[in-house]
Amino acid sequence: MLTHKFSQLSAIILLWSLVALAQESPKPAAPPPIKSTAPEQPAAPSPETPVAKPEAAAAAVPAGAPVITIKNMCGGPQVDVGSTSSQECATTISKEQFEQLINAVVPKARRTEMPNNMKQNMARQLGQLLVMVHAAEQRGLEKDPEVQQRLKIQRDSALAQALTVKLQEDATPSDAELDKYYKDNPSAFEEVTLQRLFIPKAVASKDKPVDATTEKAAAEKLHARAAAGEDFDKLQKAAYVGNANPQAAPNTQMGGRRRGGLPPDQETAIFALKQGGVSELYDTPGGYIVYKLIGKRTVPLAETKDEISRKLQQQKFKDAMTALTGSAPITLNEAYFGKEEAMPVMPGMGSMPMNVRRMPDQPPSAATPAPPAASKKPVKPKTQTPPPPPPQ
Repeated sequence: MLTHKFSQLSAIILLWSLVALAQESPKPAAPPPIKSTAPEQPAAPSPETPVAKPEAAAAAVPAGAPVITIKNMCGGPQVDVGSTSSQECATTISKEQFEQLINAVVPKARRTEMPNNMKQNMARQLGQLLVMVHAAEQRGLEKDPEVQQRLKIQRDSALAQALTVKLQEDATPSDAELDKYYKDNPSAFEEVTLQRLFIPKAVASKDKPVDATTEKAAAEKLHARAAAGEDFDKLQKAAYVGNANPQAAPNTQMGGRRRGGLPPDQETAIFALKQGGVSELYDTPGGYIVYKLIGKRTVPLAETKDEISRKLQQQKFKDAMTALTGSAPITLNEAYFGKEEAMPVMPGMGSMPMNVRRMPDQPPSAATPAPPAASKKPVKPKTQTPPPPPPQ
């Protein structure tokens, strides 16, 4: 049984990095063939014979059956890594032990989607990890005071991570909370469907200055035509006729927009429009804008339930963390630490204490190459191009 090593949270924390490697690293090369004394396997079944899927085959393996075998690893301190055989001198890890480890390091939401090759990668890296742990114990490294201190901090970090996950789970809102938030915030779920007319401004140059008065007057004429009910697509093409902007006229259809999805100085007036209403002419750095309200609706709860759930869960989790940390104020001895300052980023530390690492024995060299001297060659002015229309 893995009664000792699998009870050490240090190994579990190290395996978090193995999970990330299994998810991000490219597919490893196939290992070299191993000679086997076992009898040859029968030929692959014919196409007519149904082949069990890997998930079904794995489920059929008994819980106590060994799924990982580490040869030539037995004896010495802390030999209870798994079941061992003195004849073959091997350590085995059962299906139950391996799956307990997966459950400890892989979030519940990710377990069902783990591909088979990821499990294989984790199993091989677990075996390598246990070989290294076994070798370290044989050398007595676990008695090193620094190692013991890091193991303690890693244990505390694992507990803090477990609490974080528990608080996030506890923050999941109920259906009643979702319904209450929806009813208490009706304006947050108002949605308008819009068309937008964008009238670009020309870019001034030495040879061709821009007459802002004439340009604004042309925009006002297009605005008046829009207010009179003229088709926005036709007006959009007219706004780009003779314009130096090489871009094609943008699409006038904006689709649905909720509060917070429009510029703050325009939003209130636009939501106040009636169906078919046209907004005032808005002057922006890139051009003039006119909106037309096509329709208005209240987004039903069914469409926004997931959004509300995420918002409430984040807020409840934040409130729980604030209450927890606020219940135990932390003060530092100024005589020892000095006046409290912003935390600098120290090389080699990572994030403390959730990912404890030892700082390098040698600090990085203070000598850094001087930046290259700025070029004194004259820079040719680039040809200005008009800004694109704002994103829809």
